[in-house]
Amino acid sequence: MKEGILYWNKVVGFEAVTVETGADISSVPPLHAVAVRWVPWEDAGFAYAGLQTDPMTGETLRGQVFMTPAWLQTKGRGEALAPIINPVSVCDFSRSDLTRNLDLKDLPTNPLELRMAKDRIRGVIAHEVGHVMGLRHNFAGSSSTPLAAKTILQSLRNYLADATDAGAMVSTTIMDYLRGGDEVLLGKYIESTALPYDQMALKWAYSKDAKDLDSKVSEYCSDEDIMIALERNKSEIYECRRHDPAGSPFLPMMDDQLKARAKLLKTKYIEILNILFPADEPSFVNSLPRLLDENHADLQLKALKLQFSYLQSHEKVVSLEKWRNEIQRNFNSKVDRALDEVLRDHLNQVGGLLNVKSILTPSPGWTEPQVNEMMTLIAVGKGTTKDGREYELTEEQKQQFAAYFKDEAQYLELQMQKELNEMFKGL
Repeated sequence: MKEGILYWNKVVGFEAVTVETGADISSVPPLHAVAVRWVPWEDAGFAYAGLQTDPMTGETLRGQVFMTPAWLQTKGRGEALAPIINPVSVCDFSRSDLTRNLDLKDLPTNPLELRMAKDRIRGVIAHEVGHVMGLRHNFAGSSSTPLAAKTILQSLRNYLADATDAGAMVSTTIMDYLRGGDEVLLGKYIESTALPYDQMALKWAYSKDAKDLDSKVSEYCSDEDIMIALERNKSEIYECRRHDPAGSPFLPMMDDQLKARAKLLKTKYIEILNILFPADEPSFVNSLPRLLDENHADLQLKALKLQFSYLQSHEKVVSLEKWRNEIQRNFNSKVDRALDEVLRDHLNQVGGLLNVKSILTPSPGWTEPQVNEMMTLIAVGKGTTKDGREYELTEEQKQQFAAYFKDEAQYLELQMQKELNEMFKGL
């Protein structure tokens, strides 16, 4: 936490910030001070900051940053953060899929988990203190990094394998919202290095003109850009998305889909069991034939379909450059060459369209290992549902499940190929 606060001294180049411990947590922070509090709010799931400003000048008078136990829950998790808009606070950093209660088993238990927790907390604290120092969110930081997707992937591998790894500049600013792996890499990187946008922004903020601003250092795009684009144009700004991956989004989207594809049947089995044996009604069992009827697994292609749709139509997406022309110069055009260029670059980062097609197109019989796994699980026929209810299948239920998954496997093979063909059509 201390390192996250003192990060801003690296940014400004001198000792502008000092850290004191042992303050009276029941009192209001003194003038020109920021209180960083550890709050035992076990089911909060987020960190947040607030500040008091002079209504006449806008000067920050005092501020507070609140950290909760959610940020120690790293066991087995590398998920992204998710924002919660709260008009009372400057910023919320949320852990969207954490358990609702802090459990000791979820705390870091090995050197890697502990290292990840420290690097994550360093980044979160630096982010929140950045708000108190006057900085807005900048969601264009991840799209402004010069690192390509494969370089970032290798950086993550290096980080996981080497405790001395320095991380990577996956965003030009700590004021971004990043995916889980990118977030940890950046949290480690700022341990030794200041980020270029943060340096530029603070230099500009405390100067008399805008000569220090340079879009070549980093683009800028914040919350109001996202909201206005959605409300006015029903579109998103491609380079200004919360939790978007640094580098090409094609790579993590393809990786996510292939991982989900490898366990489609098991995921569906877990889902059906959870409904068949509801945890809140321990003596009740739903009708299995009714649950199995026309109940198909989600192919997990939604994100990829949306990404590929941008290659054909710009109806629901706009480049940051075009958005700036529209909002600042009232210049509107159906042509978006900047978006075409960045999409081509992102596709080239994963080897081009033919390589993507080759990777995503499954071989015949790709569901067979999953079917074999399902037959084994069904034969065992007992266990605990996702929500914690113990169950045991009847012989009739085992037969129904076995027949369902054999049919479902054939359906998924046909449907997957059909939807991939539709996704690639016209490209």
